[in-house]
Amino acid sequence: MKPAAIYENESSTQTRITTAGLLVLAGVVGTLLLIVPVADTRIWDPAITNLFLLLAFTAIHETGRAQTDLLRPIHWINGIFLVLFVGHPVALVLTGLLDRAYRNRFDLRESYPTALWLGMLAITALNVAYISSRSWRRASLADASVVVRKFDVVLAARVASVCGVIAVCAALYLEQTGFYAYAEGASAGAGRTAYVYFVPFIAVPACCLLVLCVSRGGGASAKLALISILTASVGIQLYAGARRSVFILVAAPLATYLVDRRVRISRALIATLLPIALFVFAAVGDANGFRSDLFSSLKAALSDPGRVILNFMTGADTEMVDGFALQLQSMERIGFHPVSTIVSVLSHPVPRVFWPGKPVTADVALNNYHFGWGIHQAGVAYSFLGEGYYAAGIVGVALLAAILGWFYGYVERSLLSNRSEWNIMFFAIALAMVPTVVRGILAYNLAIASFLLAPIFFVFVLAPKTRTPVP
Repeated sequence: MKPAAIYENESSTQTRITTAGLLVLAGVVGTLLLIVPVADTRIWDPAITNLFLLLAFTAIHETGRAQTDLLRPIHWINGIFLVLFVGHPVALVLTGLLDRAYRNRFDLRESYPTALWLGMLAITALNVAYISSRSWRRASLADASVVVRKFDVVLAARVASVCGVIAVCAALYLEQTGFYAYAEGASAGAGRTAYVYFVPFIAVPACCLLVLCVSRGGGASAKLALISILTASVGIQLYAGARRSVFILVAAPLATYLVDRRVRISRALIATLLPIALFVFAAVGDANGFRSDLFSSLKAALSDPGRVILNFMTGADTEMVDGFALQLQSMERIGFHPVSTIVSVLSHPVPRVFWPGKPVTADVALNNYHFGWGIHQAGVAYSFLGEGYYAAGIVGVALLAAILGWFYGYVERSLLSNRSEWNIMFFAIALAMVPTVVRGILAYNLAIASFLLAPIFFVFVLAPKTRTPVP
């Protein structure tokens, strides 16, 4: 590994459409060409082909000058889209599951091409908004100096240690009571209505704080606290099968370390580690299905890796296009709900125990319609595309995608403008949340983010103030 140049100055970070973005566009079109004959529809026409050729030409031109860095959020987002909108649909076609989705209950062939087409629209809008956000210039400051919060190593270590102990105890309690078995994997239900499910997440900011404490000379005690909290939290979550929590637990502290130390991982190492990480994630999820003996299940997964990957590519972790295609078939009967996202975000902080009639999120309403599931039941994930379409159709899909792209572009630019400890941790947490953000509902993501950022905000508020001249 060598020091990275990408985050050292603005001149080395001009944003281009990435290679992953090009692969997503090409992959979605190739998948459409594969699925349309199977679906036996007539939605494909020369206009779509011409639009793709224009996008592909632009992407090829820009990609030739693009720089690649694993820490850029756009690479993560495009990579996830590549799995969801290319890998998963192809796996369904090859296994013959497209016409008997969700245990032979639904035939998705008619609406699947439209879902893929809207996915291509979303990833295009997202990349364009990301580029626009990264090119945005802030207004100059009128003051001669600004007040900044100095990172207090002792305060951060103490707060992180307390949060870590609380998170580990909460995770143990949820595992012993069987809560993870009930809530994990739920895009709706218990994971969002019982806020106790989010308490173990505060181990994430605790580890991020401790990473910086170690880097700033926190000593052996900070290292011991970091190792203890991270090991205990990951171990409990793995045993419970809460693999999405494990991803955030590992990714956020690792990103904090890489950004803080300006480390760039070589492309060869990335190409080696990513397939391994994907297999481990899939193996943990596959093993969790047995629950009776986690380690024996992992051993079985290692003996038959092809089955593990197939289960992952056709399973609930990558099902968002299936849910979206199912949603498209029923929207004429359900109707659009233009303010549903805004209402769910504003009402979400109030626990349902205090407000039984609280408005439900889009996925809860859709799962109730399709499967008859209630508020507290695990359900199908429809991705942010489903939430946008539920609110405003095609316009809603493009708008939510653009908001997501703009946000992550802004997060990256904020880090470039000011590499403070606070921006580093905010960037790392936002990066680790990319899979959760793409998967799900805005209100749910904001709830998780509040738990992830609360300890950091607490340390920030109590940190000593210093005045620094504006350059």
